[in-house]
Amino acid sequence: MSNLLTEDRFFSGYQSAALNVHPKGVSLESHYHNFVEINYVYKGCCYQTINDKVEIVLNEGDILLLDSGTVHSIKATSTDDIILNCMISERYFAHYLIDKVSSNTFLNELATRIMFNSKSTYHIFRTNNNPSLRDYFQHCVKEYFYPSICSENVIDAYIMLIFSVLCRINYEQNELDKNHAAILEILNYIEKHPVMFHYRM
Repeated sequence: MSNLLTEDRFFSGYQSAALNVHPKGVSLESHYHNFVEINYVYKGCCYQTINDKVEIVLNEGDILLLDSGTVHSIKATSTDDIILNCMISERYFAHYLIDKVSSNTFLNELATRIMFNSKSTYHIFRTNNNPSLRDYFQHCVKEYFYPSICSENVIDAYIMLIFSVLCRINYEQNELDKNHAAILEILNYIEKHPVMFHYRM
C-alpha cells in the first residue's frame, strides 16, 4: 500500500516551497503527496514507476511534474546521479500562481486540479537541458539552503519562472505534435491514393 507524505513533513511556517536532493544510491517505495512535486534531473538519469504501472526514464535536464495524489516510486540512483526535488504547497497555487494563470490553459488546469483535488496525473518535460531552467533551479537551491533576507520571495519568483518555461515547452511540443499529425495525415492519404500522385519524369 502506498504511503501518504503530507506537507507538514517538509514545509515549515508559511513556506510555499521545499527543496531536497534525492539521496544517492537510495530507492523510494511507492508513495504520494498532498502537494505538487517537481523532479529535476540535474545530472545523470532517474527511473520511476507511476501509479504502480507506468515505468519512465528521466534523463539529464528532464522534469517530472507530479500532481497531488499521484502515486510513484523511484529506483535506486547511482553515485553519479543528481536529482533535485522541489515540493510546492497548495498555498502557492492558491495565493501566488492562480492570479497569474488565467490566460494560460496548461497552468490553469494544473492549478484547478490541485486546489480541488481532481484526478491525479503527471507530466514529463523533455527540456533538452534548457539552460534557463538549470539556472533557475540552481538559484532556488542556493536561496533555500543558504537563505538570506527575502529568500522565500525569491524562491517563489523562480518557481514562477520555472512554470513559465514549462508552459512554453508544453506549447511548443503541442504545436510540434500538431505538425507531425498533419504530415502523417498527408502521407496516409498519398499511400491510399497513389495513382493521384503518380507522375512521369
